Parts: sequence; C-alpha cells; structure tokens
Amino acid sequence: MIEKPLVSAVIPTYNRPALVVKAVKSALNQTHSNMEVIVVLDGPDNSTSESLGVIADARIRIITLPQHQGACGARNAGVQAANGEWIAFLDDDDEWLPRKIELQLRAGQRSVYKNPVVSCRMIARSSLADHLCPRRFPDPEEPISEYLFYRKGVFSGEGGLGTPTLFAKRDLLLKHPFRHGLRQYQDADWVIRVAREEGVGFEFEPSPLVVCAFEQSFPGITNSTDWRSPLSWIEDVRQCITPKAYASFILLNIAGLAARKATTREYWKLLELAIRRGKPDPFHVLLFVGMRLIPHHARRKLHHLFGRSR
Repeated sequence: MIEKPLVSAVIPTYNRPALVVKAVKSALNQTHSNMEVIVVLDGPDNSTSESLGVIADARIRIITLPQHQGACGARNAGVQAANGEWIAFLDDDDEWLPRKIELQLRAGQRSVYKNPVVSCRMIARSSLADHLCPRRFPDPEEPISEYLFYRKGVFSGEGGLGTPTLFAKRDLLLKHPFRHGLRQYQDADWVIRVAREEGVGFEFEPSPLVVCAFEQSFPGITNSTDWRSPLSWIEDVRQCITPKAYASFILLNIAGLAARKATTREYWKLLELAIRRGKPDPFHVLLFVGMRLIPHHARRKLHHLFGRSR
C-alpha cells in the first residue's frame, strides 16, 4: 500500500488561544490523516501554549518565535520547520472543512504543472451573512494579476486566492517565501511574485473548503481610510502585474479607500496615475467617479442588497 504524502499545516497565531484551538482541530480533523500541524507562536505566548497542550494529538508541533515577526515571518518559520512535501496555510480565526486537504492534494498530484498552486472557494462568514467567494476562477490564459484585480462586475469578491486556501509544495515556498513585514495584500503579493516562476501554474478546487471570519460587515467595503499604503505596495509590485491589473487596482481598490479621506486633488491624481502607468477600462473610470460621488454608507447598502453571494 502506497503511503499518502505528508502534508504540513502552518498556523501562525499570537495571544488568541480560543480561536487557534478551533483552527487546529479543523486541521486535525481532515480526511487526509497524514498531517502535521505546525502552530507558530509569533512571540512568547504562554496562554496559547497551555490551551494547545490539552489537545492530545502527536501531530501537533508548537514553535515559539523569540520576538514578534508578523504573519509573514511566522508562516515562513513554519515552512522552514515543516517536514511535509506539501504545505497548507490556515489563519488562527479560520477553519478548514474536512475534505480540504484531500481534494487539494488530489488536484495538485494530477496537475500538469511542475509546481502547482492549488486554491479553492471559501465561505466568508460575518455576523450578517455568509458569502461564497471567489465568484469565479480565472479564464484560460487570463494573467493571474488580472484575475485578482481586474474586476468585470460592479462589486468586489469576484476573484481571489486567500492565504487559508493556498496549497503548494514546500520547495516552492522555500524558494519564494512570504515577503517579511507586509501587513496588507500578503496573499496577493506572494501569488503575483510566484506566478513568474517557471513551472508554476494555478489549480482550483470549485468546492468551498475554508470558512473565513470577516470582521467587516461586507467584504470589499472596508472602513479603513489608509489608501497610501496600498498605493505604495502596488507601485512596488507594478513590474509583476499587467497594466490592466494596475489600473484596476488604482481605480477600484485604492479609490474605494481614498474616496472619504483623500483631497479632491489627491483623488483625481489617482485617475491620472492609472491612465499614465496603466490601461484603464472605461467602466472602471465610471466606478471611480461613482465612488467619489456616492456616500460610503450608500455604497455599503448597495453592496448588501446586490453584491453578496450566499
């Protein structure tokens, strides 16, 4: 009988013992049983160590970092310590459904790519509703950056490869670790950089296999007003994405944040930037204008009425 490959689950956490126990149990309860679950404590954290200590399962390993490094640094430490051929990531406030690893491993083993990156749908859960996302997977030959950022509809949530859905070979993650210090777009940053590696391709399991907790009421309609940090990030990765993806990110993602706090001059400078350095879609320009004219609370209500996918 051929032994099933060892899969390593990497779960970064810090000072959230009740949440991470639930996440760990969902990783241990996979139908693919040949697992190791590596919990990376992002700094000394006695309460979490004690909570995990009551789970009697030899497949759990706990690594404590000497000081806080952030989620990206903790994930990288988990990958380095892993023994599995394949790695899957789980955030401490999310859960995997039981067949997640079984189905993704099968997709990865059947892939025509040397280094497949397997994703899946997820259930985005808030206090108001469950949203199924992403709503679609990439079209044939569609660049991954356009899949992530080039929106075809009015509302967000159309495309995405969230970190708790990612499943890839350890060798690939050692060669292309998560970028240390990033607080936003950690998953997108890794995906668009690794997509340039020869032999990498993306596979998608259509089933929703992850339940992700969202603090915001409506995914994509954020209360944040920090638009300068995403602008700095997209400029940093501009050479990794297409002009269409760049313009769409400026006109939709950043504009959605800047609409309330940017000055009129700063806001219209974003449109100038999208035209000068990208390839904007006329439809996105209309949405860009609408975000400035339609109040934030009205956009939230519209998203609630028309944008959600149960």
